[in-house]
Amino acid sequence: MHGMLVSCKPSWSVQVTPPILQFGTSRFLQAHVDLFVSEAMERGEAIGGITVVQTTTNPQSTERVQALNHGTPYPVRIRGLQDGVTIDDRRLCSAVQSAGQAQTDWPRLRAAAFAAQVVVSNTGDQGDVLDPRDHDEQFKRCPLNLGHTVLAERWLQDRRAADETVREVMNDLSMVTELEAVWADEVLPVFDAQGRGDAAREYLVALRERLRNPFLAHRLADIAQNHAQKKQRRFAPVVALAEWLGLTIAQTRLRAGLASSA
Repeated sequence: MHGMLVSCKPSWSVQVTPPILQFGTSRFLQAHVDLFVSEAMERGEAIGGITVVQTTTNPQSTERVQALNHGTPYPVRIRGLQDGVTIDDRRLCSAVQSAGQAQTDWPRLRAAAFAAQVVVSNTGDQGDVLDPRDHDEQFKRCPLNLGHTVLAERWLQDRRAADETVREVMNDLSMVTELEAVWADEVLPVFDAQGRGDAAREYLVALRERLRNPFLAHRLADIAQNHAQKKQRRFAPVVALAEWLGLTIAQTRLRAGLASSA
């Protein structure tokens, strides 16, 4: 005699467990990872939708989870520079199919975790997609995260204006020169040694425009939070990888940053 499977109705609205489990409710995830998955779903290239998990008790996050739980598409506004042209676009994201809170939905969260094929997290500094089958996005984000921390290092050392933004420092020749030197002399050789230098340089073209986005006011003061830990997470792996690859590059700026107590 076969047993009968009995399950409680989950607190989120969609019964079929989506294959992607996302920890974090930030706008960053909603406008990046979730939108990428949504567009891939439209092309028939995604493995499925997303279950969003709130890991805090923040009231704003709770309201966001309640809204996402309905599975209703939400708008994402895309503003910035592309190939030197200012863009201002609006798209609908429909990848989030269910949402819940870890503190109140733990049993169902465990079930979703076992069923998930991909896990995404932005609850810590790195905020990477933890898909063991595809590390391209993590690889490309290295120049971005490292670049932010290079700028923050100079911002702290020079005791620059408290409200200075990334866009503003990207108009400062001395700051840009130092950032470009770190990329060219201390980061790109590591990519070249792995046969991925061309891809990294192509990514840097778009990244430079991203850092100069006229619609963003990304303050260096915010980037500089937990600065010592970020240097260890963003500088140290590049230095260690260069050593492991047997490269003879000095990486003086990255090493000086790691040695600094700031």
